[in-house]
Amino acid sequence: MQARISFIVLMAIAIPGTRSLGQPALTTMPTTSAATTGGVQEVLAVLVANDPKTRERDLQAIAKKYPRDGAVLEAVGAGLLSFDQPILARPLLEAAVKLAGSTPPRGLLFNMGTCDLRQRTNAMRSVKAIGEYIAAVKTPADEPMQNLLGSLMVVAAQNKVQRKSALFESAITTYTTYDQQIEQAQASGGMKRWGAIWITAKQKKAIDLERKEAAEAIEFQATKLKQAQDANDAAERTLKRAKGTGMMGQNTSGVSVAYAKGEVNRTAGVVNDITAKMTVIRKGMPRPSWPVAYAPMLPPALLPDQPPSEPLASDPELAPVDATAAIAEASPAAIAEEPTAEPVPARPPRVTSLKPAATPARSAEETPSGNSIFDF
Repeated sequence: MQARISFIVLMAIAIPGTRSLGQPALTTMPTTSAATTGGVQEVLAVLVANDPKTRERDLQAIAKKYPRDGAVLEAVGAGLLSFDQPILARPLLEAAVKLAGSTPPRGLLFNMGTCDLRQRTNAMRSVKAIGEYIAAVKTPADEPMQNLLGSLMVVAAQNKVQRKSALFESAITTYTTYDQQIEQAQASGGMKRWGAIWITAKQKKAIDLERKEAAEAIEFQATKLKQAQDANDAAERTLKRAKGTGMMGQNTSGVSVAYAKGEVNRTAGVVNDITAKMTVIRKGMPRPSWPVAYAPMLPPALLPDQPPSEPLASDPELAPVDATAAIAEASPAAIAEEPTAEPVPARPPRVTSLKPAATPARSAEETPSGNSIFDF
């Protein structure tokens, strides 16, 4: 009984996540059965013991013992991830994917994406993998995978090169299309998706209007910025002529060097002022707060009675779970197996250039480049 309680305490750690409307949270408990034998049984024993001094070492030893057993490697990776060891978990999950064949299981992809999200590195590889999974499987309402995709895209967008890539633009299309499918599949009574949470249609309409007004203001400032930059470039050319840098070394500008320098400084100040205004507008544009951490999905080998295709659910409004209450109510045990998430406040945008960004094609809910819900 003590071992069962220890495992409940381990797994019933609540982090605010996202609600799937109309779906209860799963409450399944890892059990021992014919499906959990050999290496998986050893992994389960380590998870149940939950000894902070030896658990990571013991899990790694099991992985070395069963290097060609995909189920064991997946279970070890999920265990290490549950102990917040994404660096140790990622290689084992990758090995499990290779052993799984051409179509990796959903949980494996989710856990690898969670590793990349926690490390905030190589997020683009999971954006690609999860985007391809969503497009291929066509599950009508897989919110956990969609939420993780969104979180990874926010991380990937911090890299300017990745943000401008065709792969990222494709991921935005995949995300936007699938979000609409989730809304339709949930029959959510007019509720709308906003990042990883649900809001009312009235709230969404107000947000869309505010974003539209902000985008129009940014476009207006971008036009002024282009004019100011042109004026600054012209002032620089005038200063160059005033300094007599031509072939004859004479002042051909018609103005003094002092005046030309003053114009360069004045026009540069205008450029900086407009850029600052655009930064303020972008900072105030409504964007969702994206989760920065998700609990791992336990593999089917540790949850043999769980229907593999059943959607999972979680709740952003739940207070932290009282482990004592969870133990008392467990029959046989209650564990929130759903990958949950911890929201992070939106970051102010980073101004990387004084030049206005190009405006790629967007859906009705998207705004000019640099102003999408994945830009911070």
